[in-house]
Amino acid sequence: LKALTRLNLSSTAVGDEGMITLAPLTSLASLLLVDTIVTDRGVISLAPLAAHLTHLALTGHHCGDAELIAVCSHLSALTRLEMLDNFEGALGFSEEGMRALASLTGLVHLELENAASDEGLMAISSLTAI
Repeated sequence: LKALTRLNLSSTAVGDEGMITLAPLTSLASLLLVDTIVTDRGVISLAPLAAHLTHLALTGHHCGDAELIAVCSHLSALTRLEMLDNFEGALGFSEEGMRALASLTGLVHLELENAASDEGLMAISSLTAI
């Protein structure tokens, strides 16, 4: 499976430990984790995929500023990440949380359903490719 480029684990029982097993899939470009039990700890373990991962879907993962900042500080190594889908915040993100997203400079597609404010959008205004 080392040549696998797209993996959809949506609506599965895969969790944080499962994310660690993905490290050898260094050709993986697209990873869909919609409605899984993966936490920010699991997402952070995706750093070994930085060379090729361009699409990460996290719909259904509810987090606040602290989780968003932690995840983005590790995802910033994903310099090829172009698409981040529906990183939903149950309570929304503050300007500080949104500023963390600005570290993902390769983004050209970002979905933040129920997660942004006017101040938050100003914080990610440096993402000119979106």
